[in-house]
Amino acid sequence: MIILGSRLRPFVIITHRDLDGVASASLYIYCKNLSEDMYRVIFIEPNKILDVFRKYYKKNRNYVIIDIGLNNNIYQELKHIDLSEVHIEWYDHHVWEDEWIKTLKAKNVEIYVDRSVCATGVVAKNVCRNCMDSSSINDFVESVCGADLWKFNRYESAFLFRYADAKNTNEWRYNVLKTFTNYLRNRDHDLLSIVKEEVVRYVDEELRVLSNLDREIVKFVIDGITLCVYMKREHIPSSSIIGNTLLSRCDIAAIINESLKSISFRSSRCNVRELAKIFNGGGHIKAAGAPLEVSPVYKVLKNIGIGNSIVRGNIVNNLLDKIAKNIDWRKLCVSD
Repeated sequence: MIILGSRLRPFVIITHRDLDGVASASLYIYCKNLSEDMYRVIFIEPNKILDVFRKYYKKNRNYVIIDIGLNNNIYQELKHIDLSEVHIEWYDHHVWEDEWIKTLKAKNVEIYVDRSVCATGVVAKNVCRNCMDSSSINDFVESVCGADLWKFNRYESAFLFRYADAKNTNEWRYNVLKTFTNYLRNRDHDLLSIVKEEVVRYVDEELRVLSNLDREIVKFVIDGITLCVYMKREHIPSSSIIGNTLLSRCDIAAIINESLKSISFRSSRCNVRELAKIFNGGGHIKAAGAPLEVSPVYKVLKNIGIGNSIVRGNIVNNLLDKIAKNIDWRKLCVSD
């Protein structure tokens, strides 16, 4: 239970941990004019949605779910949960099956899915229509979507992307949330001047890692399709940056998270959402992710800095075995 004084916070905002998730939560707070005693923000990976929902379930409470997609396993559980005594708004831009939307709407869940924009754009379209100073909101949304959709059509996108990803802690994400919310409420300061110092530090680390990338990747060719697997040692740079770099060498990039708890897939021409689905994940067609199950023994070996090649080899072998049993590569990728 979340209590401030004697009053229960009526809004629980559940959002993704990346830039789009943090930015969309801050935009929702701004456009709904919520004070800090009215909400709690919880940052999660999509596969944790049911755990968090059960933990914070309370009758008559408002749940706002943002930038969290579904997969079939979560849907099968969610459709059997009684949602009649809570109010749920769900804003997302990932791939949804028609059945999922129809079923959840019948359970009185307000669902707003729009794949043409990022989640921040979905919130802007459906929550911020009557907000003043819409031009400034549009600038913010375009900067965030430019990064999340990997277009980088605004120079601010590169700064905001790295700023949000600078530290892998919820304390940092709350800091970023407050920075964005304060900016939206008081646009008399330069947002980039605030984020610049962290971005410079991030770029230094990013260049150091990318300069050694070729030594660390494991490359396979399957039915003419090149798969590159990379196991991160550190949080910086993001899986998206590494994945985009690998796609100059490979058709599909698989990036293992530094904690060995998740895996990300990237491609410019293959449907990697289908890959993520076999690991109980999901996402977009060209950018997806999934939880990863790794033996605690391998996590210990990696954490103490020995046996990295053994750990990577075990994960890669399991990855290839599972893919071989579930995926037809010829149907997964289309010709250029």
